Amino acid sequence: GRGISYGKKGLHDIKNAELALFELNQVINLEPDHPEVFEQRAEILSPLGRITEAINDLTKAIQLNPSPRLYKHRGTLYFMSEDYATAYEDFEHSLELNKNQPVAILYKGLTLFHRGLLKEAIESFKEALKLKADF
Repeated sequence: GRGISYGKKGLHDIKNAELALFELNQVINLEPDHPEVFEQRAEILSPLGRITEAINDLTKAIQLNPSPRLYKHRGTLYFMSEDYATAYEDFEHSLELNKNQPVAILYKGLTLFHRGLLKEAIESFKEALKLKADF
C-alpha cells in the first residue's frame, strides 16, 4: 500500500523512506505472516545503509516462505557486506530452488573469486555465460 508508494516516490528523500518504513512497520505489526512485506521493508532499508536490518527482514521472509528470489536478495546483501561464505550459501540455496538464474550463478562465482577460489569461480562464470551470453 502506502509504504511502497512512498518508497517509489524516491528513497533519496529520507522523508519518503521514513514514511515508507513507518507504513510497512504498521503492516508487519498487524499481519506478521506476510513475507512480501518483510522483503519490501528490506528493499527500503538496504539503500539507507541499514544492511543488517535488511538481512534480518529477508531472513524472516525466508522463514515464512523460502524462494529463490529471497535467497538471492539476501545473498546479494551478504556479498555487499563482504561475508562471501554466507553469500555463497544463499546463492547455492537459491540455485537449488531454481537452477536457471544466471545472475545468481554470476554472484556465486564472485563469492568464490573473493575467497581466492579462482578455478571454481571461472567455472561458475562459464556456467552463467552459457545461460546469458550478454553479461
